Amino acid sequence: NWTPITPPRGSNLHAETQEKGYRVLIPYLRGYGTTRFLSEKTLRNGQQAAIAVDMIDFMDALNIERAIVGGYDWGGRTANIMAALWSERFKALVAVSGYLIGSQEANRSRSLCGQHGR
Repeated sequence: NWTPITPPRGSNLHAETQEKGYRVLIPYLRGYGTTRFLSEKTLRNGQQAAIAVDMIDFMDALNIERAIVGGYDWGGRTANIMAALWSERFKALVAVSGYLIGSQEANRSRSLCGQHGR
């Protein structure tokens, strides 16, 4: 078990993936672990799109043009948002959780009809 603010522990998945020749990077969520904010004035924001931008910035900092991106829980949602907004940065997407992006059209029609998920 692990939370969205810490990389997984006790899982062999990343080791098995590395053994197959892939580079595996598992960052901390902004503001946790070894990360820090450079300014006290920096807005602390856990909004999923902000986290997706963090991950694109992370890829840029490491000169990763395209990648297979995977995520679980908050990471799954973040990966989905990244794929929706920056699809050219993806070779493939693996997302596991209940926080996946649903049908935008269905959400729009429910909202307009006042049904809100009924």
